[in-house]
Amino acid sequence: MDSTSTHISPKEFKEKLLAGGHLPEGLVVDGGLGLRSCTSLTHLPEGLVVQGPLNLWSCTSLTHLPEGLVVEGYLYLVNCTALTHLPEGLVVQGPLNLWSCTSLTHLPEGLVVHGGLGLRDCTSLTHLPAGLVVEDVIFCDEALIDTIPREDLPLYLNFRFVEEIREYISHRIQG
Repeated sequence: MDSTSTHISPKEFKEKLLAGGHLPEGLVVDGGLGLRSCTSLTHLPEGLVVQGPLNLWSCTSLTHLPEGLVVEGYLYLVNCTALTHLPEGLVVQGPLNLWSCTSLTHLPEGLVVHGGLGLRDCTSLTHLPAGLVVEDVIFCDEALIDTIPREDLPLYLNFRFVEEIREYISHRIQG
């Protein structure tokens, strides 16, 4: 981020968004940003930096997150049903929760999460990417575990849960 970046408060961001105003590339939001039920939101500006958490709830027309997105807190995407993918090389400085993102087909290569990864009701997600780095636990639905090929299950999950996952997989294979 350089000194020419345009800084904006979360309140100004929401006001501009709701008014249909142009949001420039490389915009820096000074703090956390929460957008709820912005059903006409289809995209966010490229290179967006959120200096705090980013919550997107029921933004049902949002198809993707912008390239160059930086989230300096947690990232929660809930009921973003048109979301098909996340940007390559995304780094989240806290937990990443994806709930009911039913069109999300894959997570990007090189995804880094400095916290836990929660995957719930992401019914089109069938595998985890190579190179996925999660510094805490991965929580996901049993249905997702059933669809992920065994060789794709990361072995770097929080070690206290690895044995439980192995037992679950072994039980599913035998039963």
